[in-house]
Amino acid sequence: MKLTSKLFFALTTAAVLAACGNSQNPNEESNHSGVQPAAAQIGTGTLHEACKAYLDRRATCFAKKDKKRLAEHKAEYGNIVRSFSSLPADEQVRQCMSANQSFDDIAKELKCE
Repeated sequence: MKLTSKLFFALTTAAVLAACGNSQNPNEESNHSGVQPAAAQIGTGTLHEACKAYLDRRATCFAKKDKKRLAEHKAEYGNIVRSFSSLPADEQVRQCMSANQSFDDIAKELKCE
């Protein structure tokens, strides 16, 4: 029993230290809109630059012109990132570029760019 307790403690400590070692300071990674870039905030999978650009564009636009949509964006941010990062690389790029192109209409409507 004693060996099991020590092993459990060692594994738990190692997991916590590993998690702390991989965490980033959100103040270092945040952009001017106050929303952290996708890769810094959510550590699931690799997020292509096209997706980061789309998410940052969206956050910046909403921060300038639509606080309600910004709050919604922040609330759904993690799910969006997980969805994109779970896709194969080529599909991820295609989906993110399509989403960014579709966002043109919203940006035009809000006059945020």
